[in-house]
Amino acid sequence: MKKMGDIILGSIPDKNIEISKESPYKFKYTSSIYNIRSIYLYVKDQEMKSKVSVNIYKGNEKNLVSTGKSEDVNNEWIEVKFHPVFGIYNEELIFEISCDEDTCNLYLDKHDNLCLKIQYEEMDKAVAKELDKYVKELRTIYNSAGWKFLVRLYNVRDKILNFFRGIKKFFKIIYVIIKNINVANMRRAKEFIKDEGFKAFVRKAYGKLRGERLDYTYWLQNHLATKAELEAQRSYKFEYEPKISILIPTYKTPKHLLIETLDSVINQTYSNWELCIVDGHSETPHVNEILDEYSSKYDKIKVKYLDENKGIDGNTQEAYYMATGDYIGLFDHDDLLEPNALYEIVKAINEDNTIDFIYTDEDKINEKSNYRFDPHFKQDFAPDTFRSYNYICHFSVFRKDLMDKIGGFRYGFNGSQDYDIILRATENANNIRHIPKVLYSWRVHSGSTAGNPKNKMYCYDSAKKAIDEQLKRLGLKGKAVDGKYIGTYEVEYDIIGNPKVSILIPTKDHIEDLNRTITSIFDKTSYKNYEIIVIENNSELEETFEYYKDIEKKYSNIKVVTWEKGFNYSAINNFGAKFATGDHILLLNNDVEVINEGWLTKMVSLSQREDVGCVGAKLYYPDDTIQHGGVIVGLGGTAAHAHRGLNKNDYGFFLRLGITQNLSAVTGACLLIKKSVFDEVNGLDETFEVAYNDVDFCLRVLMTGRVNVWTPYAELYHYESKSRGLEDTEEKQKRFMGEFNRFRERYADFLEKGDPYYSCNLTLSKEDFSYRF
Repeated sequence: MKKMGDIILGSIPDKNIEISKESPYKFKYTSSIYNIRSIYLYVKDQEMKSKVSVNIYKGNEKNLVSTGKSEDVNNEWIEVKFHPVFGIYNEELIFEISCDEDTCNLYLDKHDNLCLKIQYEEMDKAVAKELDKYVKELRTIYNSAGWKFLVRLYNVRDKILNFFRGIKKFFKIIYVIIKNINVANMRRAKEFIKDEGFKAFVRKAYGKLRGERLDYTYWLQNHLATKAELEAQRSYKFEYEPKISILIPTYKTPKHLLIETLDSVINQTYSNWELCIVDGHSETPHVNEILDEYSSKYDKIKVKYLDENKGIDGNTQEAYYMATGDYIGLFDHDDLLEPNALYEIVKAINEDNTIDFIYTDEDKINEKSNYRFDPHFKQDFAPDTFRSYNYICHFSVFRKDLMDKIGGFRYGFNGSQDYDIILRATENANNIRHIPKVLYSWRVHSGSTAGNPKNKMYCYDSAKKAIDEQLKRLGLKGKAVDGKYIGTYEVEYDIIGNPKVSILIPTKDHIEDLNRTITSIFDKTSYKNYEIIVIENNSELEETFEYYKDIEKKYSNIKVVTWEKGFNYSAINNFGAKFATGDHILLLNNDVEVINEGWLTKMVSLSQREDVGCVGAKLYYPDDTIQHGGVIVGLGGTAAHAHRGLNKNDYGFFLRLGITQNLSAVTGACLLIKKSVFDEVNGLDETFEVAYNDVDFCLRVLMTGRVNVWTPYAELYHYESKSRGLEDTEEKQKRFMGEFNRFRERYADFLEKGDPYYSCNLTLSKEDFSYRF
């Protein structure tokens, strides 16, 4: 792991200066290090409307060393990242800082030193010195007249190429629009507008046209198995080569789709498979003709014709009776498998022969098979996410003895038979494996569920029935109801007894914020069995203490306790927890505002479950954009909030902003947990005084074998922390960096493997679930 160091310039901010693109701020600095990775500029809490640019020159402004632009604002600090800057040791540098489009303020200390932190990577001095020498020689070349001429020439070339690329992309978009104008899509658009409104339709259409589908086309080109890889797979011999029985129920399948489906199995690079096809009395001549032709040509294809259509569940069960394989795979009659699908399944089984159930990522494909889109990069197994919708779906493969144990398919779940069987399988499986590769394409056409979820409304009743039956099997009292969006579900768990919630609110002054939080709790919370513990932390204003007296007098279930030491978020909450008399503890910031009355009811109903650890809420900025949609560990290097900055009405990645789901962590700004679990993990780690304490806490809870849950049915505004204090001293800055490094060291293995509730195919540099290229 790379070890980072810091150099602090400037101390406590004393005054500010305004800069712009036309009026940059410049200062000289003689480097005592070999490289620079980032600089952090103190910008206080101003609203940044433009990016900050920093140019670094050596000696004079004609000798450019590097340039960087701001990435993000983290409270009072803005980070400007550089590609590693070498060749600067013992050199006098000129820093030129400007705002790209608007003006902004920088801060100086009382000695006129800029409040700035330089971050560098610590290196072996001998290596760094040698590297420094060569980089200086290269820079001499880069700053020569000849090289600058070539750069200008290449810039002209690139502008010309980009112009033609832009034209090509424009025509691609027009092509996509024209290609998707048909009766089925117009009908779907009409229904979508009717259900969700025109604005939601425009947002969705814009998202498609701005490049999501084109981006995926490019992603596919770089991630599908190559011809050479496929050929190598065909000749590869595994130590264990199980037979995989693929079940296909057919019913009036269009001719060209049925042929493509069968061919996608025949073309698999792994050869030990059998195809078990049961036709539900299609009475369509071409179906029998095609099935007869393929079964006579290939011994591994077995076909059975039924005298009646038993529905998808019954037809699939008949196919299961024909299976003789070691593993069972489920396959729809008009979908496609990637040629390496079975190879990847068997590869995983050879790596771990205890796997009981495997599923893969998938995408969608149009009826002409010339356009793939909407890749679903899935979570590893997440029980709450799965009860919210069938995100596992395709391609699912079961160990045969697991399938035998659960009895195969059941009647009465037509349309959601795969949902029911996966629910039962995952209950009984000891080892569930997710392969994060797109190995299955789900067919989209006018009559398919993928094309229009309303085509088979009976599927959703079957799904709720399957979930309800699982709840009964697991001894969980509750009922599945329709979720926020069609095809999603929400489990309304019964609250057992009347557990008490202790709400811990650390605070320092800012009584306007605190009063808004407390008032919203009392005015908008339907769940009444709670107490509020205000943890006073070194307030300085007399009116603050008067306010404490007023609320303790006004509300019988509020008490104020005093933390007399310095600010330490973890220690303050651990201290407050000692006064808690509740069954559950709610960590709550003093700058939130409750929105919906059922927020605490929903959180308690989840927290009470034995298998649940931390429960988090959906938080909005005051401008109705997402502040917290759960925490993705590894995002931005350590951890960051999912979907931050999206509109509150956005769906998120595969409807994730509208479903109850499992995540590795949730923010401590609103976090509910059983008091017994809080005590079991010894509360918050007090070595994380300011940063990452909530994420560390959630990960330690996760390691007890419980799951953490985020729900969109608990909604609050979060006005951002105002009582933490500024990171305006060298001591505070060192503390923050120490916690940053400690988190990365403690969870090095976790970060290396990746967050199990976030796909390795998605970016770690943004919070928008865009693709990782």
